[in-house]
Amino acid sequence: MNLNHFLLEKFEAYDRRIALEYTKDGQKATLTYRDLKAKALRVVNFLFGLEPQDRTLIWSQNRVEWVWTSLGILLGGGIHSAIKPDATDEEAIHILKDLDPKFIFVENQQQLDLVTRIKDQLPSFEKVLVYEEVEQQADWIAPFSWLFDFKTRPEAFGTIHEVAELNKEDDTAAILYTKGRTNSPKGVLLSHKNILSSVTALNKHFEKQMTGMTRQLCVSSLSGILPFMADLYFIFASGRTLVLAPPSIADQSYIELKPNVVFANPGYYDQLRETIVDQFSAKNKFSWAIEVGKQIREIQYEKKSIPAMLGVKHNLAKKLILNKIQQKFGDRLRFLISGGDPIPKETAEFLRACGLNILHAYVLTEACGIVSCNLPGRKELSCIGAILSGLEVKMEDSGLLALKGTQLSSGYWNQAPFATSNSYTKDGYFITDDAGQVIEGNILELG
Repeated sequence: MNLNHFLLEKFEAYDRRIALEYTKDGQKATLTYRDLKAKALRVVNFLFGLEPQDRTLIWSQNRVEWVWTSLGILLGGGIHSAIKPDATDEEAIHILKDLDPKFIFVENQQQLDLVTRIKDQLPSFEKVLVYEEVEQQADWIAPFSWLFDFKTRPEAFGTIHEVAELNKEDDTAAILYTKGRTNSPKGVLLSHKNILSSVTALNKHFEKQMTGMTRQLCVSSLSGILPFMADLYFIFASGRTLVLAPPSIADQSYIELKPNVVFANPGYYDQLRETIVDQFSAKNKFSWAIEVGKQIREIQYEKKSIPAMLGVKHNLAKKLILNKIQQKFGDRLRFLISGGDPIPKETAEFLRACGLNILHAYVLTEACGIVSCNLPGRKELSCIGAILSGLEVKMEDSGLLALKGTQLSSGYWNQAPFATSNSYTKDGYFITDDAGQVIEGNILELG
């Protein structure tokens, strides 16, 4: 199976279920899986010059158009790539020149101006589509709204089934850029097999924890590997609903958005902590209540009985502060998962003291997402749970982690494959830049 078969199968299976929930002009809007397929097909219909394995790129904040653009690119046979919305001009120019995409999707005039500046240095470039309305006009610029005015070509809709039969599991589906420890972003090649293997592993790892959980809040840029996998393909696999959060954390009401789970980078949780402090720190007994919450969580993780006096303090802390904080998150939120850089210990301990389940995941773009993730109940933040199925991880003599498996990329775009580089061991393991060790055969500990 390839990703095209996977998506077409899920669109049919979940048809009338809500796939996306988002805000438009201040009002809540939704798209079913059927709607999402129809929107993606409009992208296929418009990209009439798209050939199999043509490279495309999205440069935008999260928005509903981002999702159906990415899906339309894949269904039409192209390769998806993206630039993070907060990328510097230098980073964006590097990625554009390195990738040399045929079609580019940008959000606004500022990004269009940069593409205009360097388009003559992109040999493969043909057209840029702009999500927002801009004044600039040229035959190589198209407003995204034209997708819905463009004449329907019946052969375009037949294309998606032809592509589904032509794509091989080792064909590249996406090129996602990561800086790692280098100065310049590198494009990681992700095949159909890599992405589907990662989805399968995520389903197996969270099978019990995700039971009954239907809503997932997307707060991080979909251009990164964690949201790309966890907030798109992992959701589509089980027919759940992706809720696109407002860009500003101050505008994100968990009561209204009603998420069951959030996957995000540590920076988001730092902001979440700051937001809670801003709202509650002026209240009497705030610091005391947080400290009591920390003591309670320590005892709970050690599975010990709570001393009577501490129990009395905890009840008072909940009444004065902790329950009020939890009310801000509603009664549906089950856990928060942090991936990317290690989450600061003080941030994790603070959120746990507030009664939130914060879990740590080891994420690697080269491994197509999550390598290992905690499940509820683990105290240590450095020990991040069982390694996902399909991956093998070991520690090199240097102390660095090395891994191999079906989720592992074959290499970087415009660079030698991993197998012929110094990043590979003789027995086929990719050497990461991260120090750690494997405990009891399948538990990963960083640092």
